[in-house]
Amino acid sequence: MTGRNSAFVGFCCDFVVGDDWSIPVAVIAALALTSGLSATTVPQWCVLPAAVLVVLPLSLLRAARRTDAANAVKQKPGL
Repeated sequence: MTGRNSAFVGFCCDFVVGDDWSIPVAVIAALALTSGLSATTVPQWCVLPAAVLVVLPLSLLRAARRTDAANAVKQKPGL
């Protein structure tokens, strides 16, 4: 039974984290900040949309750089 449990945990980790670990970390940080702000009078509704506006372009930029670097290695003559 432990084999199935470890396989399920491995699948969940790979599904959530995927190729970029920074997105789940940013989501957890944004949720923690939202939770922390809920005890104050500061409006907390804007935290998650702001996190999306920051994290999504950064993630896309990182993925584009990775793709460009991989394509540059493939296109070098003699490799």
